[in-house]
Amino acid sequence: MRQPVIILIPAILVLLTGNLLAAQYLPPDITATAAYTDIPIGQAVHIDYVTPRHHNGKILYTLMSPFPGQIPIGFGYCLPLAHPVTLMGYSLVAANKASFHFSVPMDPGLVGAKILFAAMVCDGTPIGTGASNNVLCTIRQEDWPLP
Repeated sequence: MRQPVIILIPAILVLLTGNLLAAQYLPPDITATAAYTDIPIGQAVHIDYVTPRHHNGKILYTLMSPFPGQIPIGFGYCLPLAHPVTLMGYSLVAANKASFHFSVPMDPGLVGAKILFAAMVCDGTPIGTGASNNVLCTIRQEDWPLP
């Protein structure tokens, strides 16, 4: 009777600790939106970001991953992507806004791929760190036939 209790105690501690750690993550403070999330190959993905005023003059990095998840970036913020993550580009935040543009290659092998984009600002201070929500884009066949 004692052995099952001893085995359950570490499991309960892991569950409680995991819930406490998850509760410490702050919600995204950068809003990411895309006008179109169904992108034909050969066209561009356009993502617009709206940030708090204290991010003005900072660099916003756009990252990409095929998987959703959580990657801690510090000061309670979490990037809503999972490994592997690829840095796609960066832009300067001005007037509480930034944008990202990426041209999808004309590769038919990309058709059907689902890609998540998210952004972060990270300057090593609590006020200068932030993360966006993720934007899911689906790559589809272009509107005209390939040569």
